[in-house]
Amino acid sequence: MPMKYLSRPILIAALLTIALSLTVLWTWPQYQEFQELRGQAIQLQARIENRDQYAVQLRDIQEGLQAEEAKLSQVNAALPDGVSLPALYEVAQGLTASSGMVLSSLSVSVGNEETLSGSPASGGEEGFREISVSLALAGSYEDLKNFLASVNRASRFFEVSSVGFGEGAGAEQEEGVFEFGILLKGYAL
Repeated sequence: MPMKYLSRPILIAALLTIALSLTVLWTWPQYQEFQELRGQAIQLQARIENRDQYAVQLRDIQEGLQAEEAKLSQVNAALPDGVSLPALYEVAQGLTASSGMVLSSLSVSVGNEETLSGSPASGGEEGFREISVSLALAGSYEDLKNFLASVNRASRFFEVSSVGFGEGAGAEQEEGVFEFGILLKGYAL
């Protein structure tokens, strides 16, 4: 009988070891799958959080742009999307009329398209074109001073590149009236 009692604990231990081994072998692949799915869930959660942060940043940028809408409209007016000769003539006529000058002639030349770095624009880059406006004006020096001040205040961005002075050539010219040649440079997108 002692043998019978002795083999029972060994048998129980062996059966427990076999049962534990089978349980581990049976659940191990499922545990590995669970770990993989858990990793994917963490990655998806991180992607969702990143997208939420991106959406918040876009909202902040949109609110900032809406707050600066007046300034952006001034920039759009200063750098129009294209070269419109009638619009340029209207701006030049308005500048000369408001300063007391008389516009004798106007010529416009459009330069090559360039990027902001000054290199020629390639297919995907946004570039700008330089516009040269040559004006022949008549008026007094005070009118010229007013004209140059008007150019600086104009909504359209122009810089005065050169100013040429000349006295009126005709006999019918009034005293104090001079002819001026002015070269303005502007930009368009």
